[in-house]
Amino acid sequence: MSLLHPTTRLADVIIEQPQVLPVLNRFGIRLGVGRDTISQICENHGIDTRFVLTILNTYLNDEYFPERHLLEFDIAQIVKYLRLTLEYYSTIQVPNIERHFSSLVARSGSHNNLEVFSKMWDSVKTDLQAFIDHDLRLWYDHIDALLDNRPMPAAGNGFEVKLNGDSVEELLSDLINMLVTELRGDYNANLGYATIVALKDLLVDFRQNHRIREFSVHDKI
Repeated sequence: MSLLHPTTRLADVIIEQPQVLPVLNRFGIRLGVGRDTISQICENHGIDTRFVLTILNTYLNDEYFPERHLLEFDIAQIVKYLRLTLEYYSTIQVPNIERHFSSLVARSGSHNNLEVFSKMWDSVKTDLQAFIDHDLRLWYDHIDALLDNRPMPAAGNGFEVKLNGDSVEELLSDLINMLVTELRGDYNANLGYATIVALKDLLVDFRQNHRIREFSVHDKI
């Protein structure tokens, strides 16, 4: 997709790429955007147009990664966005996939290998939740302390542990690939499709936001 600009009409973006809605929701932008441009909507919501455009363009374009622009934004602004992103994974996307998997198993026949993939999902979910907990409860607490000039949280809280987001990406990717290539037997095709779409949405979202996390936050602290 071509890069978005301040004068791009947001409704056109959502119609063409509806997967941006969760990203927009993190900024408080919801459906009913009218015919306003991105700049107009950001102004109406009191948010930084350049920051929103940087996030959206990074999310929609693998080749786009504006290191220089990210360095210009306040670290607190970036951390706030990343916090909202992790909370969205934990409260919306993971439960949504969980429902899909449960329905897929419940509404499929008994002669299939879905149990294998349910166990794989449980493993992915455990690692993803550990990553989320680490960042929300430990890593960002240290960043907040640095920003506020407060004493650092006690040693041993887990800040020194570098959880690898790449492994979460690999596990999600492996699960999707295995479902596509190795699912066998009697299963509900519609729910199989819905499960793949939900997993892919999480993978894309996690991958793009992990790029932002790794570059912008690591470079600034």
